Amino acid sequence: MDGKALAAEREARLRARGIDPTAPDEPRVAANPWQSQRPRPQQPARTSSIYDAHRSIRMAHSVGFAVCLFTAVLLLFPWVTHTKILLLCFMVGAVWLARSGGTWLHSVLPSMLQEGPAPSALQVEAHDKSLFTPRLTAEALNEEWHTALDSLAWCCTYGKKNCITAAIYSQDEPLTLSKIARITWAKVSEGTFRCY
Repeated sequence: MDGKALAAEREARLRARGIDPTAPDEPRVAANPWQSQRPRPQQPARTSSIYDAHRSIRMAHSVGFAVCLFTAVLLLFPWVTHTKILLLCFMVGAVWLARSGGTWLHSVLPSMLQEGPAPSALQVEAHDKSLFTPRLTAEALNEEWHTALDSLAWCCTYGKKNCITAAIYSQDEPLTLSKIARITWAKVSEGTFRCY
């Protein structure tokens, strides 16, 4: 069999497999007619940081972070020996709230502090839980601190709806605990608790 006959036979085999023999030399993969074209079921994509999570999930993290911090400080004092088990129970509850309690917290928050519908089970499962795992890093701690500040500002401004919203979220000064406390205290000391 000569070279032309071999080339013609090769082209016929390639065409039968669904490959164009005149295509440029690239890795040739035959089309598989048996392969299902249905999209794969979506796996929960883990967010890169807590900043991307639903508002109620972020607030659950903030409450859990604050309770854990407060109870950890109390455990340092010797006079709390009789209540250590109770404090540890509070800490376990705070960790649960931060990791899985976003939907529950959304249901008990006042409507002015809710943002959108309640987070789905997929959102709760997918958000980053880096602080509340055995691998505690400085980056995770920093994220939790900034998330707590954002949640505090959200509460003090009634969900960015009251008269101190522009002052707290101004770009002139970064969002800090002292800034939130100073602006909120100035308004409260005037005797104004609700301003719209």
